[in-house]
Amino acid sequence: MRRPIIVGLLLVTLLATGCAGGITLSNKRFGSLPISSMTFVQPSQTKTYATLRDAWNALETGYQYATDNWYLSDNYGQAIPGGKDTWLMPSETQYLIDRYIPHVMDCEDGSAWLTSALKKQGYDAWFCVGSVTLDSGVYGHAWCMVLDNGAWTLYETTTGQTAEGLPNIYSLSWRTNGETTWRNPLVGSPMDLEPLPPDLLSELRTTLDG
Repeated sequence: MRRPIIVGLLLVTLLATGCAGGITLSNKRFGSLPISSMTFVQPSQTKTYATLRDAWNALETGYQYATDNWYLSDNYGQAIPGGKDTWLMPSETQYLIDRYIPHVMDCEDGSAWLTSALKKQGYDAWFCVGSVTLDSGVYGHAWCMVLDNGAWTLYETTTGQTAEGLPNIYSLSWRTNGETTWRNPLVGSPMDLEPLPPDLLSELRTTLDG
């Protein structure tokens, strides 16, 4: 009878504490060089927003989620692919937000940008990577979490929703604030999972609404 409670307390403790070195990511940027997970949280690459709500609205107004396959090309027809799932830097996401409606991006692009923008305001914000479990399956996913007054809030950029703590449909593999990276020793890497398909956003939204 007491085992679920003990496991739950352990997970809460792991979520709130415990840091490790950076996660090395491959095939997430143009070219093949590995890159540290901490590279994607860059407060200096975002605009300065007056409040958390202003940053959240800037991202969510005109946001459109889509899986991506970016590439760089030149006038000679040469192209450098971005990888199977290109991860944008906050400055690149800022460019999309400022210039395009809709601004089309993946879950990690918006989450890394929001983490960066909120850290610029002084929030204890974290770029989180793991998986989300829906009735249709388990998918690789990314989101932003903020720790404030001892409580965590999840910011689901793909649907524009927030939630208290970490809902049980989410499984956190690692998180970074750009200065350190924490790895969950109880969860494997989500990198081999299929990204959340755009046509399942309505299922995610409904599940979060509970």
